[in-house]
Amino acid sequence: MSEYVCINTKEIDRALYLLGVKNSRLATLLWQYDVIVETVNRNWEGKAADTFVKDAKGIRSNLGDISELLKTLNDIVAECRQVIDACDKSLGEFNRDPQSE
Repeated sequence: MSEYVCINTKEIDRALYLLGVKNSRLATLLWQYDVIVETVNRNWEGKAADTFVKDAKGIRSNLGDISELLKTLNDIVAECRQVIDACDKSLGEFNRDPQSE
């Protein structure tokens, strides 16, 4: 006999919500980071300034990659949620009329 598997969709929904919140917060931080780096770049000259800006752009690139990863993860979890909903609907219809198929 197979075991009954219960998927708590509330937890999936919460994960989607939190991913959205974290991604929005990261977008805000990235915007602030860009403003700060640009301000420093406009007001600081010399070799140290050039090195700072170069390093800051590298860090920004990595942070941008993290943002894209969060977006991708959100998309994957959302697709999983849709598949679960479709399966649940199909199973519900079958359970109401098992002889229909």
